[in-house]
Amino acid sequence: MITTKTLLKRIIDEIVADPEQHPDYPQIIHPSTWFEGAQIATLEPGVSRPMSPMWRERFQLCGKWEEDRFGYTWLDFSESEKWINSEEPFNKIGLTFNWLIESRIENWGDSFPPATVPRSSCAMFAFTPYELNECFMVWLEEKEEPVIFAYYDGDWGVYANLNGYLEYMAGDREKLGKPLDDRREFYDIFDLPRDLEDQ
Repeated sequence: MITTKTLLKRIIDEIVADPEQHPDYPQIIHPSTWFEGAQIATLEPGVSRPMSPMWRERFQLCGKWEEDRFGYTWLDFSESEKWINSEEPFNKIGLTFNWLIESRIENWGDSFPPATVPRSSCAMFAFTPYELNECFMVWLEEKEEPVIFAYYDGDWGVYANLNGYLEYMAGDREKLGKPLDDRREFYDIFDLPRDLEDQ
């Protein structure tokens, strides 16, 4: 099994080797701030979650990642904690962290996280600074690794874990003939709407 560290390091190495491959995004990767006992801040103020093995590898390798190859900025593990009650602009178009969360709930609330799960079981881990797109991690009781929900330009994807999302990001899913996301696995768990092609 390919580890999170291996997948993420390969993506980062490609950036270092060819920084012009995605010229629209700076892809600034900050050093790791991980420490033993570090936890991930959820959307519930004051509530954090222990790191799973995949997320521990992710944060041991690097910290905040500004504008990855898809234009998302990945938050460091405790960043949302300082933004959750702040009225300061969170993104480059002047919106607050809470405005983004409430907007996502209002517009996608019938079937999708973060509206359909407790805030203590959900965290934002990435967002696009100039657009209204976010990625959330959702903890389920029966799973060791958080599920990933990604929203992009009116569409969405769900991934069984961080490695699944990194495979998509690296282009490995298409090469291996895998579905581009894992939505079928989570239709019933989250009562997700079926796309027409999945009926």
